[in-house]
Amino acid sequence: MSGTVGPRPESIFNRFSFEFDGTDDYVNCGNNVTLSPTTELSISAWFKSSATSYQIIASKTYYRVDLINGSGRLLFVVYYSPSNFTSIYTPIGTSYQDGQWHHVLCTHQVNGSHKIFVDGVLLADGASSASNIFAGSTPFIIGNKNTSQSFRFNGNIDEVAFFDSDQSANATSIYNGGVPNDISSLSPISWWRFEGSGTTAIDSGSGGNNGTLTNGVVRSTDVPS
Repeated sequence: MSGTVGPRPESIFNRFSFEFDGTDDYVNCGNNVTLSPTTELSISAWFKSSATSYQIIASKTYYRVDLINGSGRLLFVVYYSPSNFTSIYTPIGTSYQDGQWHHVLCTHQVNGSHKIFVDGVLLADGASSASNIFAGSTPFIIGNKNTSQSFRFNGNIDEVAFFDSDQSANATSIYNGGVPNDISSLSPISWWRFEGSGTTAIDSGSGGNNGTLTNGVVRSTDVPS
């Protein structure tokens, strides 16, 4: 989906995204226990990038959503022990480093099934030999890999949501035809909408996990619409 650039009136639901420079900036959303479920999780995010580097959309110690360099495929990784993990990829042949807005929803179910939906469509489905998610002790980070502060995102990210539940059944409604909408009825633990001002990313979910803009993340009026 193409983005809209320019001033957006207050009546528009989604007015801002966060723009990352791919060098050193990210959003630190803390390490509240609500961000470390052990059975199910879902991560929803809108993103836009034309950079061909390896990039992280969102990560915590033992789960993350990546945009892979070269192929432009999406990768979802979930660890079930410190050294054992399951990873699934979107198919070869479609790059999401195309400078257009896309929506990704990654889910981990209690039975160990993992899924990646892109723009409302299921594109990857895999299973793990274990169903649990290993709990981590580092913050939830938007825009880079939290354990190494590397693979920084270069582009825009918007409307990031985290759930301690499987949202596979709601993939189409969350995508909403390419227009972010109100997902509060789905009870996200955290929902960073990137509205407002200053260096705080307000959590509009139930978790109260406000993020901190670090090293110069800026709000942009380029948003999915």
